[in-house]
Amino acid sequence: MAAKQLDWCQHNQKAIVKKANKLYAMVQPEKTNGFLKRRCCDFGKPEAILQKWVDSRNS
Repeated sequence: MAAKQLDWCQHNQKAIVKKANKLYAMVQPEKTNGFLKRRCCDFGKPEAILQKWVDSRNS
């Protein structure tokens, strides 16, 4: 089953990335609908952790 899911994701990668980027852009602004923000990941937290990791690698 996992192989079929991976195949589907790989086949639909462009559409998935396009929709993910659209959702990200919709959720980022402060004026965003509260319902949408509650349903989505808080992108700021993982981005801050990633930035910390990148900074530590470059030091």
